[in-house]
Parts: sequence; C-alpha cells; structure tokens
Amino acid sequence: MAPPKPPKSPSMNPTPTPLSSRAISVIIPQHNPVSSHSNITEKHDQLSREVVSSLKISSSHSYSTIIPDEQIAEIASWIDNRSSPYDTSNNPYEFQLILRGSRDGFNYKTFWDLCDKQSHTVVILRINESNEILGGYNPLEWDKKKYRGWSKTNDSFIFKLGIDNSSETILSRVQNPDQAIFESYYDENGPNFGGSALRMKDNFRNDKSCVCLGHKGYEKPIRTTKTPFSVDEYEVFKVVNKPGSKIPG
Repeated sequence: MAPPKPPKSPSMNPTPTPLSSRAISVIIPQHNPVSSHSNITEKHDQLSREVVSSLKISSSHSYSTIIPDEQIAEIASWIDNRSSPYDTSNNPYEFQLILRGSRDGFNYKTFWDLCDKQSHTVVILRINESNEILGGYNPLEWDKKKYRGWSKTNDSFIFKLGIDNSSETILSRVQNPDQAIFESYYDENGPNFGGSALRMKDNFRNDKSCVCLGHKGYEKPIRTTKTPFSVDEYEVFKVVNKPGSKIPG
C-alpha cells in the first residue's frame, strides 16, 4: 500500500492580486503652458529691473569726496571763463581722479610720482580742523625736474569754496603770468601756485607746512590768515574734454 502524500506546504509567494482588482490612485500634474510662460516672463522682468537698477547705482557717482558735483561744475565754468556756472548736466568736462590723499598718501613725493607730466589739473584740499576748502587749477604740465623754476600761463587760478552760508567763495585768477606756477621738488614742495599764494609742502597731513601767504602772482588772497596748516584730505583731478568740448589754453 502506497504511503500517503505529505500535505502541500503553504506557498511563500502568494499569487498577486490582479492589477485590475486593486484601486490605483495616480496624480498626474497638469501642464498649463499659459501659466508657465507667465511665470518666466515675470522672472525675466524682475531680473531686468534689478540689472537696470544696479546700472543706475554704478553710474551715479560723485567726482570728489571733498565737494559735491555742483562745485565741480562751478570749477569747470571758471576754466571756461563763464560768467554763470555750469550745472551738473551740462558740465563739458570729465574730472578724472589722479590722486587722493587718503588712498595714495600725503607725502610731497607721492604728488610728483603721480602728477609729473600731467596737464590741466585741479587740486582740491580740505584744511584740518577748520574744514576750509581751497584749491587751484594748472593748465600746464607739472615738471618734477624743474629746479626752483617758474612756469608761465595766463589760465591758472586759485580759489576758496564756500561750504555754508557763512563762508564766501573766492576766485583769484592769475595776474602775473610769469609767476603763475612755482615748481621745486627738491625743496619738498608739492603743488605751488604763485610761490606762496597756495603752497603745499612736506607731508601735507602730518606737517603744518602748507600756507597761503598773500597773493603773489594772483589777483587776491584766498585766505585771511597766514598761519601754516595741514590737510585732512586732498585730491588731484585731470580735466578731460567730453565729446564736442575743448579746454582753453
């Protein structure tokens, strides 16, 4: 007699339920071409506004850290011998910074290193403590090699700029062209107008060696006191023609 067959063991892999008998929930995202295009356009417009804004910020600048652009335009009008000042929108010149004391240093050697052979330059300085703002314009090239020598010009001038209602602006044009600019690197002079009408010397910030002594070579003095002074900032700019303009001299 044959032995009985053993019972079948339960299957480890039960037969899967047919797909058709199970509920399947699948969410398929709906593509809206109009909405997608709108979002892209909005992002593009926003980026464009940011770029334009950054360009406006980068192009909006002041020439000087000492005086506003309105006074830069006024100096430009003096160069052109105008009776009325330019405004910032019709200033025909660019003022290109050559030197700034706080950036480049205040030693007279620094002035000559950076300004030698540069023409059509404006020097602007602020006196330490009093905050008076003085300066001068030299249409000629500064000459480091000239030893205690005069440079002749009819177009230079020195000035004091008013900084509030209590101080007046003074413009003093050259009166004796033969004594317009005095150059003597070897005496530790920096820019020197009229020998002493406006003279910067030694270390302009640390040494009280800058002076305005009278008005030799110029129409009138730009400072009432002859006391030596130091400066807390000064700048030298090269005046450059914009298209269609021409600097006199």
